[in-house]
Amino acid sequence: MITRSKGYNVFQVFNYAIITLMSILFLFPYLNMIAIALNDGADTALGGVSIFPRVFTFSNVMAVASDEFILRSFFVSVSRVVIATTFAFTIQFLAAYAFTSKDLPGRTWMLLFLTLPMFFTAGLVPLYIVVSKLHLTNNFLVYVLLGSFSLFNMIIIRTYIYSLPASLSESARVDGASEMAVLFRIILPLSKPIIATICLWLAVGYWNDWTTTLYFVNDRRLFTMQYNLMQVVKESDRITQLIQAAQERGENFDIGHMLTPESVKAAQLLVTTIPIICVYPFVQKYFIKGVMIGSVKG
Repeated sequence: MITRSKGYNVFQVFNYAIITLMSILFLFPYLNMIAIALNDGADTALGGVSIFPRVFTFSNVMAVASDEFILRSFFVSVSRVVIATTFAFTIQFLAAYAFTSKDLPGRTWMLLFLTLPMFFTAGLVPLYIVVSKLHLTNNFLVYVLLGSFSLFNMIIIRTYIYSLPASLSESARVDGASEMAVLFRIILPLSKPIIATICLWLAVGYWNDWTTTLYFVNDRRLFTMQYNLMQVVKESDRITQLIQAAQERGENFDIGHMLTPESVKAAQLLVTTIPIICVYPFVQKYFIKGVMIGSVKG
């Protein structure tokens, strides 16, 4: 039986107390937002809603879910996350595997060339000119191509590949396996932790991004969920229009169940955050392992 010192026990109590306090601080705003989203708007206007709805209703969520532009933006966001994440990870993983080869011609110079943009950027105006000349404005491909390569992610993946036993790849090559066979039959199956980690980083980044829409898209059919959310948060008129549109569709809201801008805003925040919250538990174990191995081992 292991005997713990008194100082260690005090530290553990203090550690758990800090973690519990931080968890409460992080969770309370989100639980409060959920309570407002599921609470009657007129009752919310009175104030005092904490983490439990006082007058439970789905009217706020239904108003958001029935808006055609929000549904379309949700589809655009999901499509962007799936396609852009797959495309970006494929490029970064292939680049990382290529840079693990010591025989790659000009490897040092290429790494230097890719490192410079991390410290020196041309700015937004030249980027807009390039995007415009490539006819990517008001084009779904702007969501896929911009930011598809990240040197940081590539280095993390390369470090992880370095941590795999080199004897596996060498044995496969001795048996006549090509580089593609080594990549897809040996390296890729062993890289689940780093795949989950990088894909989660990419997916969250693409899902939360609204600046790409702000700078390069003015076609409402291509607006993302986060851009719509930004508009809702900053423009109270947009919320009022949403409420009026819901009422014009024949949704009758009596005084006991009326919508307010605050309640609809909370409902859209809820709808926006649910996908990431649902995905994270399934990749959590790979995420932690991938971060530790990809960043510590060299």
